[in-house]
Amino acid sequence: MKILVFISKEADRTPLYHDTALTLCRQLSARAEVELTSSFKGDLSAYDVAHVMGSWSMSAARLLLRATRKQVPTVFSPLGGLEPWMIRKHATEKWAKRLVYQRRMVQQASAVHLLGKMELKSFQQLQWNERYQVIKNCLLTGEITAEEMASQMLALYQKVIDSNCYSMIREPQQDALASLLLAGIDRESWQWRNENDGKKEDKKNHEWVDCLRKLQPNDWRHLFIYAFNEGILVDIRHGIEAAKQPMPAIDVASIGRFPVPYPVNKEELESETLISKNPILKNKLHEVATEKLQEEKKICVMVLNIRSMLRQKTLSMRHLLDFYREIRYQSYDEEELSLMLKQLGYYKFASRLIFILQDVIGLTEGFTPIEPTDDHETDQLRKKITKLQ
Repeated sequence: MKILVFISKEADRTPLYHDTALTLCRQLSARAEVELTSSFKGDLSAYDVAHVMGSWSMSAARLLLRATRKQVPTVFSPLGGLEPWMIRKHATEKWAKRLVYQRRMVQQASAVHLLGKMELKSFQQLQWNERYQVIKNCLLTGEITAEEMASQMLALYQKVIDSNCYSMIREPQQDALASLLLAGIDRESWQWRNENDGKKEDKKNHEWVDCLRKLQPNDWRHLFIYAFNEGILVDIRHGIEAAKQPMPAIDVASIGRFPVPYPVNKEELESETLISKNPILKNKLHEVATEKLQEEKKICVMVLNIRSMLRQKTLSMRHLLDFYREIRYQSYDEEELSLMLKQLGYYKFASRLIFILQDVIGLTEGFTPIEPTDDHETDQLRKKITKLQ
């Protein structure tokens, strides 16, 4: 683990906080790669986590916000700076900008580190961030040793990283995810891709087996947490078995994480009933779907429900896999389906979903019911569905 510990110059001038940061880093250095600084201009993306210490500092606030934009997990230690009397001291007209920065800094931190019960009580009343943890300072109390403080802090860093695993899944890991999903739900297509990989002059063609072999233990850890959160862990495990890869011994349920801000729905994607309460949409669906077109109607309902769940922020990858299975394995009239989607006004949206099935899972061209659309809106839609960059 590579850790950046940043202590603001204001906090560093206080001997207690200077010694705290120094003691922490000395203890951490035996188990991780640590850099301690009060002035940083390097590349934040080179670090696994950034720990920012010190309140009411513009440099500290800017660094934490910059780390957030770089998708680097962060821990913020206010060092008692958010107690009521400290806020009153700084929340004046002269320092109004600092207060805005301070609140934004706290809200965007992946987690907030607090020193004790009194600071915890004051912080909870602010309601600025629900992701926090108390780790006492060994220089202030005999209840904890320096080694124990470092161990607890290291565990907090890991918890923050695991809670932000979505940002850790880069393009190589996304290729592996696609390979595992296809192997798990469509072994025939996965084997075909394996046999034809590298034979076509297609720059986007995934190296389906190679990408799995290159995964490191942390990559597997992040993929398993992601799959658990998105309701597709069973499919990933099936994919590992189909690809004849060693099954990682990862118990996701035992990995400590902060709650996700928008818990998704992991139940099966509804194909019979519309989630939307819009009576106009319901009537339109009733008009275009005849008794002879029940399978086509199911697909339309799934498309409409995906749209509704995206708006409600409850859509999971589980639902994309349900949609894949319906498109891949069921029999339907492609022309009738295309006409129904156009009549509903959802043809373009559906065509973008079809491209995402190709790009994210590996749906082959022979099973695409309508012409896929790849444009800027498709890219934005993919990010919303997968929650990956």
